[in-house]
Amino acid sequence: MNIDLMLSQRQADFLKDNILERISAAIESGQFIMGTEVAELEQKLSAYYGAHHAIACANGTDALTLALMAFDLKPGEVVFTPSFTYVATAEAISILNGITYFVDVADDFNIDPSSLRLSIEDAKSKGLKIRGIITVDLFGQPVDYEAIKSIALENNLFFISDAAQAYGATIHGHGVGGLADITTTSFFPTKPLGCYGDGGMMFTNNDKHAQKLRSLSLHGRGDDKYHHINIGMNSRLDTIQACVLLEKFQNFDAEITTRNELADFYNEHLSNIVKTPTVPSNKKSAWAVYQLLHDERDIIIGELKKAGIPSNVYYPIPLHLQPAYLNSYRAQNLEKSEHFSAKIFCLPMHAYLEKAEQEYIVTTLKNTLKSL
Repeated sequence: MNIDLMLSQRQADFLKDNILERISAAIESGQFIMGTEVAELEQKLSAYYGAHHAIACANGTDALTLALMAFDLKPGEVVFTPSFTYVATAEAISILNGITYFVDVADDFNIDPSSLRLSIEDAKSKGLKIRGIITVDLFGQPVDYEAIKSIALENNLFFISDAAQAYGATIHGHGVGGLADITTTSFFPTKPLGCYGDGGMMFTNNDKHAQKLRSLSLHGRGDDKYHHINIGMNSRLDTIQACVLLEKFQNFDAEITTRNELADFYNEHLSNIVKTPTVPSNKKSAWAVYQLLHDERDIIIGELKKAGIPSNVYYPIPLHLQPAYLNSYRAQNLEKSEHFSAKIFCLPMHAYLEKAEQEYIVTTLKNTLKSL
């Protein structure tokens, strides 16, 4: 069987004609930068994600960096973020010479509010200047927004949500794009909503944040392209990538439904032999990744590979143990981050897996687990 891990060629084949038609129209228009398709995409995605404003940019890392710039993060100021995530979350802080303070995660793989509170008190005791929090909706499941928002308000901290893996996730049936001060996402090809290159977007309900984010992403632009009111950067979403995303968005709801059905199928057939992931009833995950934990992770991945089933590890080394971040702050041993990194692996997760492939995956994994 030819099984894809997350990015499916079948999706490309299914949408190919419509995407090429949109791209052809964009080429005819000659608006390769800031074409009308970009504004159309911003309008559609902000409404879907529950935010008043959406500002497109070049990639997810830029989105995070621009969000921090909007809050005027200064060198030496502390931003709290989970250690169990991709490096881009911490990288954005480091790019601006902020101090990364790593926090442990809870059983849902998202930032642990109790660990965050402990970290904030520790940072204060050290005399550090604390400025903000970046959470991550890891693997597609929303964080505990209510708890994090409360902690941020109590400590006068800004709250940025890195939702790169969670476009399409909901809480109480509503998109989470307006729950943090600024929410960011990535359109990297393997994301639930991905383009055919790099792309990103920022969401907010705050008019002033939106205005500044727009300016910062366009070289600090003011009234026109030769009037600069901020020190910004060049971070724009190409028109052609907006074309791809607009066509993919037409089918996005159906794909999120199918991803959730696949996660339910995995849970139903695997829960009696391995601990499967859970999502609270008030939340819906975008299921960017379907993750499992096992002591014999490497053996399992090897056996799956022999059977033609791709797998991967997200993430093999927590950030506080990465060479670039060994001097970062943390209040305690980040036990869960290290535990998850040592045991986690994932199964194929996308909306184009055929039923026979799904059954083959669970049968192969069951047989492998029974043999250990």
